[in-house]
Amino acid sequence: MPRRILLIVEHRRGHGTGHLRRCAALLAELQGEISWFLPRDRGAAWYTRREVSEILGPLVTPRWVETPRGDYDLVLVDCRSFSEGEIEALPPGAVVAGLDAPVPLRRYASFLVDALPAPPGSPPANVADPGFLPLPRNVRSEWPRRISRVLVAFGGEPRDEHVQDVAACVVAASRRQGLSGVIVEALCGDPALRKNRPVQGGTPSAQDIRWISPRPDLAETLADYDLVVTHFGLLAWEALWARVPVITLNPGRYHRLLSRAAGIATARSRRELSRLIGKGYELVLERSRAARPEDKRSLPDLLNSLVLPRRVASPSGASGRRVHQRAIARFPDRTFFRNSPDGLVFLQNFVPQQIDYSEDYFFSEYQAQYGRTYLEDFDSIARVGARRIADILKYLRPSQSAPSLLDIGCAFGPFLAAASRAGCRVLGFEINGEAVRHVRENLGLEACQGDLMNLEEVRARGPFDIVTLWYVIEHIQDLDAFLQSLHSLLKPGGILAFSTPHGRGISARRSLRTFLSNSPRDHYSVWDIPSARRVLKRHGFSLRAVRVTGHHPERFSSRLPAGWHPVFLALSRIAGLGDTFEVIAERSHKPDFEGKPQFEGKSEFEGRPGYAGRPECADGEAETKRAVD
Repeated sequence: MPRRILLIVEHRRGHGTGHLRRCAALLAELQGEISWFLPRDRGAAWYTRREVSEILGPLVTPRWVETPRGDYDLVLVDCRSFSEGEIEALPPGAVVAGLDAPVPLRRYASFLVDALPAPPGSPPANVADPGFLPLPRNVRSEWPRRISRVLVAFGGEPRDEHVQDVAACVVAASRRQGLSGVIVEALCGDPALRKNRPVQGGTPSAQDIRWISPRPDLAETLADYDLVVTHFGLLAWEALWARVPVITLNPGRYHRLLSRAAGIATARSRRELSRLIGKGYELVLERSRAARPEDKRSLPDLLNSLVLPRRVASPSGASGRRVHQRAIARFPDRTFFRNSPDGLVFLQNFVPQQIDYSEDYFFSEYQAQYGRTYLEDFDSIARVGARRIADILKYLRPSQSAPSLLDIGCAFGPFLAAASRAGCRVLGFEINGEAVRHVRENLGLEACQGDLMNLEEVRARGPFDIVTLWYVIEHIQDLDAFLQSLHSLLKPGGILAFSTPHGRGISARRSLRTFLSNSPRDHYSVWDIPSARRVLKRHGFSLRAVRVTGHHPERFSSRLPAGWHPVFLALSRIAGLGDTFEVIAERSHKPDFEGKPQFEGKSEFEGRPGYAGRPECADGEAETKRAVD
């Protein structure tokens, strides 16, 4: 089925035509069924559909729609401004891609492409490269050495009085600098205003200024000039790509900031423009060379290559009325968002993911990370498992004997072995068939193979007293549905226990961006203790205890002397700064999907004493333990 795409483009008068021209080029090359949002009666401040069609030319025929609502896979927004109200009106399930997006769209879009440099301090884009602009095919073989022909143009909406004043300034500057034979061409929209204007040193003649009309192929003629005077926008980058020096004369502070961020020579006044045309031309040439895009890239190819997962408003089902969540980190292949109101960080991938949970996942990949294979590490993991099951049993009903336990993502069974020795009736559930065979044949324990999002096979064996997931829950994309399934798999008062990387450990606190960059592509959520409490409460669980693990003093600073490691290890334990943590939660009430807890009654385990002491775990990592009331 072809992808359904909606274009939302800048149609307001006075904002140039670069947005329209870029989307016209996309319309021809994007793969899918494309609609163009422009209501019939938007008002006098907006272009009409007929006017837009005239700007785009006869080869582009948009499929107009009246509303942004609909069942779309991708929404492309190419607007100079976009309000939060407009963001909330977007289709809730579609991936939203912003092209040179303004704030607040930069905060909420699924994917951002910056072809123009963003103002300093703006949230970064997933991909930034001026090579994505629709650049001309016709370019000079080398940069000009002198000025003989100048173009003065201010976009597809020429402000004629301003254009004529600047063109006259260029003529006067050329005369003052003794530049003979310079021809100045000015893009002017109104033929009635194309007249000579007095300048210092005399009135320009017809040979000094040539008035030209707006034309759709202007970019392909830029290589014929030696200098382009314009404001910051698409025309400036088209000229740079054609190896033509550019001076920007911007109407306001915003465009001046953009020009400086791009490194383009900028005149704050006509006097400064005169100086740059004369003695400053070498500086203009130097900056233009440095600012020119390194290569021409295809924006349609990038957008066509994106995987378009159904946009998740909230993986834990707790977004309230907010449809779009705030992005906290962007990378070329993915974006991380912070879920409101529970604070859970979640991931959206936009490139194909090929995560193979075959035998190599537990052997060569595990060995590359830890220096030994999973089975070589089996006994060490089992010792940690013995500690874990002892902790869990403290929170189970005292009279219960041989409690039933389901370990989801059991791998080769080290925790199953420890739980079985502790007196539990165990069942393992694992996606990898070789691991399931090992558990059955080598450990003599029950296990079955299946998809983590389809627990029907084990549901018939339940309900269980205990369900565990050790470094599994972060691999789940649809947490809401998964946690509902876990709730139904447990008996009332049953225990859910899991471990996961810590989004407020020392690595995340030192540099959240680096921490998220290093996060595996199949970790779809990043938990911390406050978000765990909120998410679990919503799904019918009471947080009973937390154990912070993975304390690494060397991660405080790479320059930390080894003698200080014990001090920072103690600090990490006290402050709970380990890079992983474990949770013990009790199924204590009905899932709350309206935001208001509906308790069946006070749990008989509420207020039970928590962990005591701070022993080392089996593999030597220190831990922080706390009971949670």
